[in-house]
Amino acid sequence: MLTALHHPENEAMNDQDRDAAEAIFGELIYSYSRADAIRDGVLVDVSERAKRAGIKHPTACTAGVWALIECLPEN
Repeated sequence: MLTALHHPENEAMNDQDRDAAEAIFGELIYSYSRADAIRDGVLVDVSERAKRAGIKHPTACTAGVWALIECLPEN
């Protein structure tokens, strides 16, 4: 499962961080966010289920992994 440590609710990238990243990697030409991936069905938000397992961070898994998880009982 993927855990979003730098989720927008937790902290936004500041200008200094953005400038440093651009200096290393160059200008950003495309962005695909976690929200985009969830909306497109590439990722499935399993945060509520993860909370029951003691995971405190927003959590998602790929649609393929979710298809396997759906087959398992919740207990």
